[in-house]
Amino acid sequence: MVRPNESNHLLHSRRLFQQYLVDTYTMIESNRLSYLRLNQTSATDRAELISRVYRMKLKSLMEDLTLKNLLGKTVASMYTIEFQKRGLPHAHILLFMDQKSKLQTTDAIDDIISAEIPDKSKDPELYDVVKDMMIHGPCGHANPNSPCMSNEYVLRTSPRATLKRLQSIEKDSHYIGDAISPMCLWRRTVLNATTDTYLFKYINKGADRVSVVVESAEEARRKTKSGHKDVSGDANSRSNDEGVSAEKKASKENRNEIKDYFDCRYISPSEAVWRTFKYPIHHRSVSVEKLTFHLEGKQLVIFKGIDKMERVVTRKLIEKTMMLAWFELNKECEFARTLTYVQIPNYFTYVKSEKRWKRRKRGFSIGRINYAPRKIEDAYYLRMLLNVVRGPRSFEEIKTYNGVLYPEFKDACYARGLLEDDQEYIDDICRRSFTCPPSQLRQLFVIMLTSDSLISPDVVWYACWEFLSDDMEMIRRRDLNRPALTLSDEDKREYALQEIVKLVKRNGADWTRFKSMPQPRGVTYSATDNVLIFDEKSYEKEEQKTNHDRDFAKLTPEQKKVYEEIIGSVLARKGGVFFVYGFGGTGKTFLWRILSSAIRYREEIVLNVASSGIASLLLQGGRTAHSRFGIPLNPDEFTTCVMSKGSDLANLVKESSLIIWDEAPMMSRHCFESLDRSLSDIIGNKDGKPFGGKVIVFGGDFRQFFQ
Repeated sequence: MVRPNESNHLLHSRRLFQQYLVDTYTMIESNRLSYLRLNQTSATDRAELISRVYRMKLKSLMEDLTLKNLLGKTVASMYTIEFQKRGLPHAHILLFMDQKSKLQTTDAIDDIISAEIPDKSKDPELYDVVKDMMIHGPCGHANPNSPCMSNEYVLRTSPRATLKRLQSIEKDSHYIGDAISPMCLWRRTVLNATTDTYLFKYINKGADRVSVVVESAEEARRKTKSGHKDVSGDANSRSNDEGVSAEKKASKENRNEIKDYFDCRYISPSEAVWRTFKYPIHHRSVSVEKLTFHLEGKQLVIFKGIDKMERVVTRKLIEKTMMLAWFELNKECEFARTLTYVQIPNYFTYVKSEKRWKRRKRGFSIGRINYAPRKIEDAYYLRMLLNVVRGPRSFEEIKTYNGVLYPEFKDACYARGLLEDDQEYIDDICRRSFTCPPSQLRQLFVIMLTSDSLISPDVVWYACWEFLSDDMEMIRRRDLNRPALTLSDEDKREYALQEIVKLVKRNGADWTRFKSMPQPRGVTYSATDNVLIFDEKSYEKEEQKTNHDRDFAKLTPEQKKVYEEIIGSVLARKGGVFFVYGFGGTGKTFLWRILSSAIRYREEIVLNVASSGIASLLLQGGRTAHSRFGIPLNPDEFTTCVMSKGSDLANLVKESSLIIWDEAPMMSRHCFESLDRSLSDIIGNKDGKPFGGKVIVFGGDFRQFFQ
């Protein structure tokens, strides 16, 4: 467009105008290229590409290891995918090598796994890969500024200092990770390799977790400023102590008593994409068959309350379990009689619909027998035999060895040499008899019993009973006030056995569990009564009354109100659940002591428990809650306490008038729910009251767990 009476000198500048156009474009293009150069997407911006590419590389690597046998023939493999905090995936791979391909010597391992810098002149390509991919750090004294180092005097939020010049640090083979040289060269990636014998727990660990605390922006800034003062070491910081203390005090008064802590699961973008694509987190090349077993006539029966028992006992599952089907297979198949129970899944597959074993057409599986605890002796020894006995057709054949039918599975284990004797325990008791009194030796013997350390407790008993009963004659003389009393060896043994029975019951164990031990014949020291109840009622009435009256006058008005409310519920037999909340040092333990004295001088039972062993030591007659009630170590919404109806422990809890539980906030809610279910079942709670209608007092301070 040309305007009248105006002249555009730029358009008429000829070559100058052309130069202007070129300069203008180059400026635009330069800015565009600079923007593209500075705003390129990185690998961390494309999590879906990272997951896809890593999945392709992992599949290719597993093919090389398992199909192409790059490291030798493998019989099984497994791996677990994990994600670093910055989001990059990595795999922990476990290979099970064939017997001929196992690395038997250190030289064979060194031929495969190397942790040194290659010779640059001989193999420059491998040298470059190791230099770029396999060097860690260095860190420590050689390089304190390494990213993996942490200086406790420097805030994590402070920016990293800029280096004015390039640092030169000498690196040697100490900083090289273990690796397989050919695979590093081929894959050009970080690939650490070690030789191990057992790594399942690490392979099967759970997801990453993080702890997050929610706080106000003002509090975060205050902490940051305080941290900078600590680092700088300002001389004026001491003069501000009073102001800082006042600020902290005001902050504590304004905020909630319990900080908002969250125990979270950490999910990175790469993990989110990986799980969205349904890529496997865990991989097993060989399946594992869980082999169930049971004692004769003790099949597991699952039924609902509405099922009729006639139909339940005639179910096919009861008639033919996996183990009974194995017996039938051994009757029909000669080859199966050459295999143990664990080896059966290698060649046979279990058809659940038909309840029988069928010859496997392809592949194989690994068998693993269910775990049996040592306390269940018959099941424990049966499981031990199932790992060695080949082709039994009945329970009797499992107990048969060299043509001899043994009465118990334990005896068959002895005959096969699967069990050792208890000579070391016998020698230990004999050695300690020179320095320890018989009462301590009896306690040691009870520990051996209740911890299931002894294979044959009766053998140890008959070998050491003289040391365990050496003070029985003196005790009887003192109790009966007959200094000239003489006991026979049989009487000493009998009295010592009764003392051991009492100790076993005090530890919450059932004496009938030790079948090989002799049963006490006489009835002395109320051995047949409930020892747990006897101990709780053995407190001196007058002493408890004196302690109660002395401490009652020291109660504060608030403590007295709590005391009267709890004692009123106990005397009224109406039950109740209380929670006494107080700071540390406000007298909760003092209140527990007065409540206990008030119950005990009335010749009733109070059970003092705590969530930790240290806290239980502050209570008279205190025990940990797990020990007293038999709470499982890993309770959930379905578990109950190990406390059966009619047992000494169940009768003790049933007879108790008050339960005091100190430091209750330390425990999971499942612990309280397990106790609630057990008490409701044992006491027969028909009113629906919590804890079977018992009066139970919880105490603690939530502040102690969030400092």
